[in-house]
Formats: sequence, structure tokens, C-alpha cells
Amino acid sequence: MQFQGQERTWCERRDTVSNISAESFEDTDGDGFGDFKGVIEQLDYIERLGVDIVWMNPFFASPMIDNGYDAADYRAIHPRYGTMEDFKAMLDGFHERGIKFVLDVVVNHSSNQHEWFLEASHLATANTTITTTGGLLKKATLHATAFSTPKVAGITWKR
Repeated sequence: MQFQGQERTWCERRDTVSNISAESFEDTDGDGFGDFKGVIEQLDYIERLGVDIVWMNPFFASPMIDNGYDAADYRAIHPRYGTMEDFKAMLDGFHERGIKFVLDVVVNHSSNQHEWFLEASHLATANTTITTTGGLLKKATLHATAFSTPKVAGITWKR
């Protein structure tokens, strides 16, 4: 509820949100995939459309089995989209135009090439018992693997 003179909260705003998948946007290097530079070239167009918030699909380093949602490294950009510098230029371009940026991130959905998955699968195949600290599992156990049923002190795993 809004009272006169009171600013709307984020959930009461009427902003226009546009989803951008860089992969299907403009391709500036001729490899058949859209990229950050293609988005940068269209920033003025996006602004003229009246977009207030851009929600972008994942662009992390990935084997691309699940359209980039299967991130192999959340700190790296898939080369088909460009570089970290290209990303920063795109983000700066949005912000210079007053456009907010939201990145679609699903941290509990990663590639079997991600370091957490590799560590968890190593522990699982090593038939290692993993102890908990304060009831919390180590990061390696965040991935359920199909390799074997890990033994975790105090927890019974069932398939």
C-alpha cells in the first residue's frame, strides 16, 4: 500500500523488464552467437524501448549442455560472449542509461565440470566419510552425485 508522498517499494514499482539472452542477440564477431558487444551496440535501442531493468540469462564458462545454466565456473565468462572487459562495458552502458541489471544465477545447478562437483565426486568415489561442523556440510558435499552414496557422519543418504 502506498500513501501520498511515499515512495514505492521495489515490489510495488511498475518497471519494464526485458530478458536478454546474449547468445541470441547481435553477433559482432561472426561466430553465429550473439555477444556482449552486440548488446553494447544496441544499448540506445534498448533504452528507447523504455526498458528499466534487463534480466540476462547466464553467460558463465560452461560446457553449454543446459544453455549456460550448467556453470563450470561462476567467476569466468564463456568465450563466445566476450571478455570480462566486454561485460563491464555492457554493464556500465546499462547503468549510464539508468537501466538496472539482473543476472539469472542458479548456484545449486552447475556443471559436472565445476570444481565443487569434481571435489564432491572425488570424495564420493573415494568412499570417504565426511564429518560435519556445526551441522553444516563442507562445500564439496553440496552436490549429490550418482557415483556412490557418500557416508556423512550423522546423516543417512538414500536414493
